Amino acid sequence: MTFTSPTTSRNTRQHYLIIRSVYSLSLGLFGPTWVIALYSSGYTWEQISVSIAVFWTAGLITELPTGMAADLIGRRLSVVLSGISRGLGLLCWWHFHSMATLVLGSILTSLGEALYTGALDSWMVDAHAMEETAYAQALAVGTLWSRGTGLIGGLTTLLLVYLFHDNFRLSFLLGGIALLGTALIAGVLMQGPAKNLHCRPTSLVPAMTWPKMSLLNSRLLPITFVTFGIYVGLIGPMNQWQLVFDGYQRNFQLVWLAFAWIVVNGGSSIGAFAARKYSHWSAPRLIKLDAFVVLVNSVVLLGCAFLGPSVLVLSVLFFAHLVVTGSDAPLRSIAINKLYDGNYRTTLLSVFSIVENLGGLFGLLLIDIMTKYAHATVPIDWALPAALMGALALFGRIAFRRANHRLVTED
Repeated sequence: MTFTSPTTSRNTRQHYLIIRSVYSLSLGLFGPTWVIALYSSGYTWEQISVSIAVFWTAGLITELPTGMAADLIGRRLSVVLSGISRGLGLLCWWHFHSMATLVLGSILTSLGEALYTGALDSWMVDAHAMEETAYAQALAVGTLWSRGTGLIGGLTTLLLVYLFHDNFRLSFLLGGIALLGTALIAGVLMQGPAKNLHCRPTSLVPAMTWPKMSLLNSRLLPITFVTFGIYVGLIGPMNQWQLVFDGYQRNFQLVWLAFAWIVVNGGSSIGAFAARKYSHWSAPRLIKLDAFVVLVNSVVLLGCAFLGPSVLVLSVLFFAHLVVTGSDAPLRSIAINKLYDGNYRTTLLSVFSIVENLGGLFGLLLIDIMTKYAHATVPIDWALPAALMGALALFGRIAFRRANHRLVTED
């Protein structure tokens, strides 16, 4: 049983889109410059890699507890604490300079990410439990809006960095303040039952055992293979896109960054817009489509790795990667929400986020192995993770088709 929001469905969707857009705007304020800002502060790529690993590891530890807390205590509180935690993490990076504060900032931003995962989406989806088309459209539109506001945030930061004489660390200050403001906005707009009032258990045992049983006994299990594979392959491009054309040079040009940020968000927006067109599809069809999309992404990234010497070809392939990646997240999110009708939606989404963290950590390990032992450079070090991503997507698609054939008689 799911709760019904006392606010109108339309208002809930509007508030959802506003909060998600403002949150993405805040992330966009430091998105295009965070690696460069850390470089300009004197950190090496090895130290930055450690902070990335800490981020994913902390997420692995905190995802499930924060997901259960959002379901049992409150989705609104979870989103508010997310903005506060992530904002404080960025302010740590802005004000202090040491390896300890770099790690502390990574932990706080990871905790903020974990608190946010699924909480806002679950709040909106549960308010439209009987309106599958409405929440599917809202999820797709939310992704599209978040790309647009993220683009605006990034360009705003680049303009301010230019005006303040290449002070890249300014992006951490702007992002931190904006995230704290987002927490306030979420606290005001997320009215109505922010927690699961209908089945609040007397202990955490039901919430802890449910995700495991659900994944093992439904069509959700094959999706975990696809999800794991996605983040194995994406971890390289996700964290090295700013370096892909410039190697490890620090003399990044603001014009290039602005252009790259437009391309990154533009490509993702095209993918999100395309995914919106398929939001009315049934969950099985969406999963099959998403697995195919991930398989295509694998081929594109392999092309980036092996055709890297040609800047033109690399640019075209990387843009294709952005478009394909932009369509994956909304397709997978809509499909998972359609497959699940229960009271622990945020917990379920947190489980999938744990799978993403595991995939990201494994991808980092593969990149580290290729860098140290095969002496691979960007983007050649994407090859092995991309190949594994494609293999897991193919396996997940086959496994899902078999599971779906056993459980349903028609698509």
